[in-house]
Amino acid sequence: MARSNREGAFSSLPSIEKWATQQRAALKEEREAERQEVTAALAQLTPQECQEKGVSLLHLNIAGISTGLYARKCISLGASTAVRKDGSLPAHGFGAGDEVVLRSMKGSSSKGSGAGATGSERITGVIARTTGGRVDMVASTEDLDSDLLEGWAAGGPGSGHLRLDMLSNESTHEKMLQAVEDVCNYPADGPAARIIDMCFGGRACLGTLPPVPKTAPTQLPPDGPSYSGAVLNDAQRAAVTLGMSTEDVALIHGPPGTGKTTAVVELILQAVRRQQRRVLVCAPSNVAVDNIAERLALAPPPPLPPSSSTAPPPPRTELSKRPVRIVRLGHPARLAPATQAYSLEALVEGADGTALVRDIRAELAALERRGVSPKTPQLREARRQWRSETRALRRELRTREARVVGEVVSSREVVLCTCVGAGARVLREERFDLVVIDEAAQALEAACWIPIQRGGRVVLAGDHKQLAPTVKSGRAEALGLGVTLFDRLMREDGFGGPAGGRACMLQVQYRMHADICAWASRAMYQGRLRADPSVAGRTLAGLGKGEREDGEEDGDEDMTEAVLLFLDTAGCGMEEEEGERPPSPPPSSPSSSPSRPRAPKKTVRARSLLSSSRANEGEAQVVAAHVQALLRRTGLAPADVAVITPYNAQVERLRSLLHPQYPDLQVRSVDGFQGGEREAVVLSLVRSNLRGEVGFLRDDRRLNVAVTRAKRHCCLVGDSETVGRHPFLASLLQHCEEVGQIRSAMEYLPEWGGGGGGGGRGAEEGRESRERSTA
Repeated sequence: MARSNREGAFSSLPSIEKWATQQRAALKEEREAERQEVTAALAQLTPQECQEKGVSLLHLNIAGISTGLYARKCISLGASTAVRKDGSLPAHGFGAGDEVVLRSMKGSSSKGSGAGATGSERITGVIARTTGGRVDMVASTEDLDSDLLEGWAAGGPGSGHLRLDMLSNESTHEKMLQAVEDVCNYPADGPAARIIDMCFGGRACLGTLPPVPKTAPTQLPPDGPSYSGAVLNDAQRAAVTLGMSTEDVALIHGPPGTGKTTAVVELILQAVRRQQRRVLVCAPSNVAVDNIAERLALAPPPPLPPSSSTAPPPPRTELSKRPVRIVRLGHPARLAPATQAYSLEALVEGADGTALVRDIRAELAALERRGVSPKTPQLREARRQWRSETRALRRELRTREARVVGEVVSSREVVLCTCVGAGARVLREERFDLVVIDEAAQALEAACWIPIQRGGRVVLAGDHKQLAPTVKSGRAEALGLGVTLFDRLMREDGFGGPAGGRACMLQVQYRMHADICAWASRAMYQGRLRADPSVAGRTLAGLGKGEREDGEEDGDEDMTEAVLLFLDTAGCGMEEEEGERPPSPPPSSPSSSPSRPRAPKKTVRARSLLSSSRANEGEAQVVAAHVQALLRRTGLAPADVAVITPYNAQVERLRSLLHPQYPDLQVRSVDGFQGGEREAVVLSLVRSNLRGEVGFLRDDRRLNVAVTRAKRHCCLVGDSETVGRHPFLASLLQHCEEVGQIRSAMEYLPEWGGGGGGGGRGAEEGRESRERSTA
């Protein structure tokens, strides 16, 4: 597609040629980094070491085989009871969607044997589901050897002769690379041609855009019905109107707690019910897609608008009476329970023509159970006949299922899937009036172009002031892989700038106390974010009180009632450590306790991060002490509290301290908790060193995510002398001084001493040091 010279508000948009060159190189670098993460372990370690790392499962047997949609083989794998008496699987890193290879353990006892997962005696596939005692995989049909699978299954329970190894997820990268090529070669008359022109500074960006005739309502009436059942504020209504009226690209900027998903769901329902549009809804993760699917499924029929006359109200149309017809693409094992009824598999089961498909599937299963062992010439001939019949049945099954699946998908008004899932063959010929991508600021740009190509309009919803998608390769990051489509358009004057008119920011948040919100608003959102009156003044005191122990002072309780609290470890000798070491017992437990639970095993993904990660034992003890105080003094349940930290090594340390006593308390990395919220959040900053290095904390977006998870109470634990040298972090500490409290960590752990780091100086001296460095 040819591109004109760019000028004016769109002058900084990349040419499509330059963008494609950088994307190709960056995606290839990222794919190689992911390969190295897994293959290095398989190439260098023994099978047992690979299992301990989490990239392999050993001594497995086939517990069952079934036929799923498109005649795919579903293989259920269990642990050998001869090796593990309780039938449970060891700790591992396999999850739904991971690409894997199943093979025999024969000849795989030496180092590097995992790297030899090639040859004919192997079955590749994708993990569908994992439980404590089972791993279900869907076999790839391209290289499935039925004889091999049957022979493995004949080994029987307890034989334990199979091994499962993790592979890098090649298909995801292939789909994104293909999307880059598709955008470069997109036909000028394709439905998304105007969008591509807009995003790469083509002809549509020059001068005045030609008017597009409006054939459907594009405004949300001030007193019109809310199809989602939610009460929308003015900014949310403006965002819905923007999405309804766009003829190419619209952006909905939703800071934390502003009800972005509520606005997105309302937009989808308005587009379907009022504009009779067909909508493709995507997000980078299954969790985000399921969140929207659940809300669409629960949306009530719209209320009748009030009538000022005595005449009877107009009759409802069939469209407004019934629920919106939705389908959720993706393997059922990856979907939330509430969305299972809307999965493609579930809808196909109830569709016309499925009875015949079910009969064919039963006949195929009976044939496969019967089998024939080729021990004599007569039996070998019978087996050839058996294989011919099964191949014919599989072909017929795939043909009939494809027809039913196509009819189901084509009849749906809303199709939901992940961004990469939009590249499924079932959507290859489907076209949509509107594409909506939620959490677009967390999706790689190439992934976004997979669904965008299938529609004539796109609405991107997200927050580029929170964490971007994870990029493992430093070279890929340098090439711009971490810059999302949402991010670069929001920074463009013609889109998100004051003159753009294509972006709408939601400005009222319903999560945080006003003191927490005020810092985020000033630091990240140009002072435009404000707290709704319903949440602006709520504190932990409003939840009721717990019990005070003998000897506790009023000041002790103040620490748990403060909205913003900084527990300063400066001068306490609590320096950071690199890598892993066994954690100490929690403060409430005697250190000599012989029954303290062991830390859970780490998977290779955790270990690959932990190898260069950081922890802080003293800080972890302070966090544990404050959590115990919160639970005891405020009446909070453990599930109402979250402990988060930027470092995976500290996550493991904190879990070992807290989970034995509080298994329902969530301890996560900042990246893993994005999108979550709790009444109280305790943040462990970890970094404490004489060099003033803050590492991950340099990313303003990471700190923004961490602080804005809290509703009523946010406690930060850290070394003011270290983190205070970074201007952004220093602004947060200053805000704590102005509206909250700063206390010394020694008030919780006076017995810790102060033998390192600051040489015994307290929090007051640490603040003076920070003030000097800030000045």
